[in-house]
Amino acid sequence: MDERELPALHPPVPVRDDEETTELVRRLARWYPDETIAATLGWQGRRTARGLPFTKGRVRDLRQRHGIAAWKPGPEDPDAPVVTLARAARQLGTSVGTLYRWIRRGVVASEQPTPGAPHRIRLTPELLARFRNTVEEGFVPVEKAIKVLGVSRQTVWNRIKAGQLASQHVVRGPEKGLYVKLSEPELPLLGGLEGCAEVSPRKAGAADEEGGSSAARGRRQAGERACR
Repeated sequence: MDERELPALHPPVPVRDDEETTELVRRLARWYPDETIAATLGWQGRRTARGLPFTKGRVRDLRQRHGIAAWKPGPEDPDAPVVTLARAARQLGTSVGTLYRWIRRGVVASEQPTPGAPHRIRLTPELLARFRNTVEEGFVPVEKAIKVLGVSRQTVWNRIKAGQLASQHVVRGPEKGLYVKLSEPELPLLGGLEGCAEVSPRKAGAADEEGGSSAARGRRQAGERACR
């Protein structure tokens, strides 16, 4: 065959990866293996430069084209290790579902470098102390706290998230559930809430007619609101 009849050889077209996706992979590779990165990119609807869905192998190819090192387990911070949701649930003595519910409500903080990436929990001593087998003195079930405080459930979540209400989660036994800590002036109202079924409107009115300080009347009125 005449050399002039040989087909011309064209150099391969270089792959032009999306810069934003490449930087995201660079960031995620510090925390996750390629398979997890591929799932995260798929959740975000990202595609390869050729319009294909990301797989473990395609994430690896992108990393290698840009000199991005693969994830490797590193030494943990012994005082506050950052762990997966499943491992955190095991160590805290609760379920993954419960832990994820507290994350969504802001009761438990998590680290998530990008939407769709797996949540990671930093197991600080403070967080470990909030998951207990028994209720600490001064803490009440969240349902009772909502009535005593006279606020919505979402307001309680917001106050916990902002650090305005201390919370703890009892993980087993008959007292299992979420508890919040009431202040000293609010604790007496809890007794009024528990006994409100025994107080008739006539007795409450008579007590007001007998007088008493304005502060006492205010506490009674707050207790009545909690019983409604």
